[in-house]
Parts: sequence; structure tokens; C-alpha cells
Amino acid sequence: MKRKKKNNAIQNKQERQHRQNEFFKKLKQIMALLGDDSAFDLLNKRRRLMIYHTRIRPFKVINPTEGKRASKAALQMLNNNLTRLLQHTWVELDKHQIKMSLYDFSIYAETLFLFWRNVARQEPDVGEQFYACFPIFEEEEFDAQRLKVFNTVERRLETLAWLFSDFTTSTTRFVKEKLEDDRSPLDLSAFYNNYVVEQKEVETELLEIGGHRRTVFQVCLNTQQTFAPLTITPEKLGLKGMMQKFPLKVFMQKHVLVRMEERLGKPFVDLGYLYIVTALLQEPLPAGKPNSFLFPMTEGDIRLGYLKADIIGDKLVVRTFLFVTNNGTPEGKKLQELAGLAKLDKAYLGIDRLHTFIASDIKEHQQLRELFNQVGCGGLLQLNYSWMLKANKKQGACADRLACYLGLQQAAGSKEANNHTEASVNIEQPAASS
Repeated sequence: MKRKKKNNAIQNKQERQHRQNEFFKKLKQIMALLGDDSAFDLLNKRRRLMIYHTRIRPFKVINPTEGKRASKAALQMLNNNLTRLLQHTWVELDKHQIKMSLYDFSIYAETLFLFWRNVARQEPDVGEQFYACFPIFEEEEFDAQRLKVFNTVERRLETLAWLFSDFTTSTTRFVKEKLEDDRSPLDLSAFYNNYVVEQKEVETELLEIGGHRRTVFQVCLNTQQTFAPLTITPEKLGLKGMMQKFPLKVFMQKHVLVRMEERLGKPFVDLGYLYIVTALLQEPLPAGKPNSFLFPMTEGDIRLGYLKADIIGDKLVVRTFLFVTNNGTPEGKKLQELAGLAKLDKAYLGIDRLHTFIASDIKEHQQLRELFNQVGCGGLLQLNYSWMLKANKKQGACADRLACYLGLQQAAGSKEANNHTEASVNIEQPAASS
């Protein structure tokens, strides 16, 4: 037992030394990037240890001391995703053409800056020499960049909170860990970037919809690090009257997520909180019926579809998701007018789902491109969603089948229509209901 403890102590000491060496190796690289790495040689062992112990720690999500706690696996996943987000976000100092990851800037550059700021006062024998190695720290651009970095990290944390929120279970947010006012002078907690994960259970109600009692889930936002129910005024929906400024609480049926998975794919449901909340913050369109609205869901400037929502009592209830070509959308209506395609036609041809536009040769067919551009959903053909394609699977050939069905003729190289069945895209046919 004693030998085992001794071996563990030796191993732990070796690991600590290795982490320390790796930190100094990276710090010296950042010194070379921001100024003169010869500054490292000005630091004796005591000064290096001081820098190491007062280094800025990586941003980390932790559990609260009280209340609902995330599982160990969930915390691990959160922190892995946070680290990746920061490592793949870049900070640029244009004047010096310096580029580094947000992760490196917030740890190594910030640690170096804080030491540099105090070195002349705390280390007078080498202070002036060390100070002169980093003139970049005296510039306003660097100070502005530090503030920008902090704001960017806050936005990444907010994005991560949205990604790990679920409309049917809980809403997540991250709050900066509060420091004790009476902490010891030797306490190093000020150098930690810890954020506490907080979760709020989703509130539900039973609502009479279409003659049936349905469960609806309240949409909750994490705004400025506080949980707040999402509300939309009738005025924003384009309605006039005495109650136009009365806020409507937003609720959602689970059916929305079912249709998103069916028509867009499961990854969009995994990122559903981000897509749905972003859509609900957009300006809606009238859905063709009183008190019914369409909220555009987009990828950049490309429209993927709409959230269909109805005012029911004092609530705005999101009922379903419509793909951009579905009946009930402006684009779907134009597609029916120009090509005569009804709901069952679109389902039969597979053009009521995103996968068909990503995994087929429709984008290579000029007349089909022109048709989809004309109805307003040509943007689907510009999406680069290669992750939706199965590895080693060839692109589906359904363009000629679709063109034949519509009575279109490709200018050259058209295939025979009777071959369309075996060349069509292999996609499960969804239910015809919306």
C-alpha cells in the first residue's frame, strides 16, 4: 500500500511538471508572436513560477453548489464543446497581422499582459527590459481587442447554452462564478474562468387545439444571463387594436420537432433551440388565415422553411414546421401555380425534404434550377451540407425523373423517362399530413 501511494505521488509530480513545461513552451511561442521571446530569459525560476500559479485558467463550466446538477458526462461534453468553440474562433490584430485562437488569447496572451502591466513595479531589476519587449500592449488596439475577446466568449457561451437547451425538458444558461468578498490573499480563484451551469425545467400546459387537449411547451430564453419566457406582441405580428401591445407568451407543440426531423434531418432537431428561437425573433408573414403566422427559418440568407404559429387565447402556439416547398408556404404556393404540384406530388417526388436537394443531381439540371429559383427556393441548391451525405454513397440521380414528371426537357443529354425508377433518390416517403 505504501509503495502504491509513493508511486502515485511520483506520477502526480511528473504530470504536474509536464503541464508546467507545456505551459511555458506555449507562453514562449505567444511571446514571439506578440513581441520578443527573449523576455522569457529575463525571468528566473521564482518569476516563472509566479506566472504559472497566477496564469489565467481556461474557461470551464462547473456545477452549482446547490440545485439541479448536470451529470459528469454532460459536464465533460459541455467543456469539450466549449474548448473546441474557443479553439476554432480566431482573434486578429490587423495592424500587426497577428492571428491566434480565442483560446490562446484568453489564456496565454492575457496572462502575459497582466504580468507585463505590473512587472516594472514588482520586478524593478528586469522590469524595464521586459516591458520594452512588448510595445504592442501599449496600443489602444490591443486594449480594445481584450474587451472584444471577453464579449465573444460570452456570446460563445450563450450559443452553447442554446445548443444544450431542449424545448421539452429544460433551458440552460451559464453564469459567471461569484467570488467570495472575504477570500484569502493567497486565494487564486480570481484567475479561474468558471461558469456555473443552471437549468430551468420547461413549463407545460394542456391546451384545447382542434378539439383535442394537447401538451404545449413554453419557450424560455436565456437573455443577459436570466431565464425569461419569450413573448411576442400582436403589434409585431401586424395586428391592430386595443390589445396590440399585450404580450403573448410563446408555446410550442412537440409536433414541430417531429416535422423538423422528418423534413430537415435529425441534426436540425439537435440544434433545434438555436434554429427555432432565431426564427421566432424574425418578422413573421401572414399564413393566409386569421391569427395564423409563418416565421421564416433560415440558414444565413437561405430559407429552409417556416414555423407555423396560431394565436390561441392569450398564447402564440407554434404548431408545426413547414419545409419551404410545402403547401401553406409562399414558395409552395408558387410551385403549385407554376408546375401544378400538389402535396402528394411533392411527397412522391421527394421535394418536400431537404435531403433530396442536397443528395441529388437537381442542382445540375438547368431547367429545374430555373424553376426552383423562380418560385423562391433556389437557395436550397446552394447549401453545402456534405455532412448529410452518407460516406461512399453516390449522388442520387432524380433530376430527369422530376423533369419528366413536370414535362420539362433538358437541353442536352436527357435520359429516357422509363429509367427514372431505379435512378431515383432512395429516401423514405413521409406521411402526407402537415
